[in-house]
Amino acid sequence: MNIYKTIAVNKAKTFLFLFLFILFFSLVFYLLGNAIGDPNTYFLVGFIISLLTGFFSYFYSDKYIVFATKAKPATKKEYFDYYTTTENLTIAA
Repeated sequence: MNIYKTIAVNKAKTFLFLFLFILFFSLVFYLLGNAIGDPNTYFLVGFIISLLTGFFSYFYSDKYIVFATKAKPATKKEYFDYYTTTENLTIAA
């Protein structure tokens, strides 16, 4: 398996996971609405919330993690050992 096939498989798994998340979240809201008495409205609310959550998770999760961990770029001058080790690992991969 080459790198491009691996990337394609990972993207397909990501979209499958997001689809299942949206489906599950909407189903839970539908069942909640069914118990309360208005399943269509609850399904729509759950569907919209899951779409927004899935969208922001897919496009902005990396930025959130960087912000939450207060990460900063590792420059070659400042963190030479870390930088070269990481560089060698990426080349080997």
